[in-house]
Amino acid sequence: MLRSEQQEIHGKHEEFGWGRSLHLELVHSVPGCACFLNAICTNCILKKDNWKFITYMTLLYGTFCWAYFLLTGVQQYSFLDFSNGDAFKNLFWINLASVIVYILFCSIDERIKPINEGGYIYTYNQLDKRNQV
Repeated sequence: MLRSEQQEIHGKHEEFGWGRSLHLELVHSVPGCACFLNAICTNCILKKDNWKFITYMTLLYGTFCWAYFLLTGVQQYSFLDFSNGDAFKNLFWINLASVIVYILFCSIDERIKPINEGGYIYTYNQLDKRNQV
């Protein structure tokens, strides 16, 4: 999952060595797998409108990375190079891809899991329309 250059950098860390690489692999993989299993195993359906939170978090995290770069001059990730503006383009593409994947998972989730309410099967969109006065 980590790029080979990141494996190279973190695997040779003086104090942590290969453990740091393993940590960086697990810190993203384990929560991702847990969220996926939770979404599949529960009767809750992902809500498509929540895609906005991905964008908010991308903007917030990108702002912190940019501020860190401005204050220290240190680039945290190889793909977030703020010195030439490529970081903003990459953040945009990361956000767009994440939102598309989330909406795809929402669509799949709506098709495979019914909400058992009195024998009827509703999606969030149908519930929102039904509850409007």
